[in-house]
Amino acid sequence: MISFLALLILPLLSSTHNERIQTDENAEFKALYAITSTSPETAYVVGETGTILATRDGGKAWTILHKPKGPASDLYGIAFANRALGLAVGRDGIILRTTDGGKTWSQIPSGTTHSLLSVRFATATDAWCAGFEGTILKSDDGGKSWLAQRPGVQNHIWSLTFSGKKTGWACGSG
Repeated sequence: MISFLALLILPLLSSTHNERIQTDENAEFKALYAITSTSPETAYVVGETGTILATRDGGKAWTILHKPKGPASDLYGIAFANRALGLAVGRDGIILRTTDGGKTWSQIPSGTTHSLLSVRFATATDAWCAGFEGTILKSDDGGKSWLAQRPGVQNHIWSLTFSGKKTGWACGSG
């Protein structure tokens, strides 16, 4: 719910009082869990049932980029290395990858069934994701393949951040 509120509040802070946020009239409203941006105009948000939305006008309008047919895993994290290369992660170890700014998404094998909650790029090609039961995965090829790391904990890891290739932090529960 917090991510959903951020989606509604942040664009309002940068717009005049008489502008309205537009969404697809046929869109089903889902819980949204994470948001990232690649420029002041472009942002992406992920949520329930594989939902990925994007804005390319600073939040005035949002477009559905990914809405799977049939049952789909919730997505909990999203990150972009640049305007083209992005990753989304979620329930049951799902990893989705785009190389065209979100126009198309491909599922990438993660090697885990643990839910992934956070994803970040440390560099343009080094990506990390983390999740339930101490799961940490690393990619050194822009998210094409993933290797499990051994963090030495079994607690859920909720979030990751990096200040460079060799410096990062993770936080979790327990």
